[in-house]
Amino acid sequence: MTHFVPVEGIAPLAFEPGCDYAYFVMQSAAGEQLYLAYASTRDFLSVPLTYQVICFSCSTVLEIHKMGIDEYLDGFEEDVRIPEPGFYQFEANDDGDDTDDDMAIFILADRASVLEIMYEHKDVHAEVYHCADAKTALTNLLSGLS
Repeated sequence: MTHFVPVEGIAPLAFEPGCDYAYFVMQSAAGEQLYLAYASTRDFLSVPLTYQVICFSCSTVLEIHKMGIDEYLDGFEEDVRIPEPGFYQFEANDDGDDTDDDMAIFILADRASVLEIMYEHKDVHAEVYHCADAKTALTNLLSGLS
């Protein structure tokens, strides 16, 4: 049975009044990378807008799926649901097979859609502050990479 486990160790997703996220995919001889920037929750409104950036990488091909939440959940054989908007994970090799599988699955679920990323490595970058939106935060971070 599939269980969506909340992802720990990253800033929670802000989903009121809606989710603000952006992603960018790059390919090179070393593999593929997906950079995801999202608005994280704030404890107080006096705290500046804060965006977290995560880099997902894979030495082969990243698998990326974006679709409506109902369509996504219909793809499971059993009746499953995602409790609330946020980040979830489950093991990619959850079929009872004992072979090792280095891929993991990361799910960003908002109220209407799901972004699923199958990856090998996940790196959390420093938070980005004072940006108008996730696209600007992502652009600022990417322009600072060498």
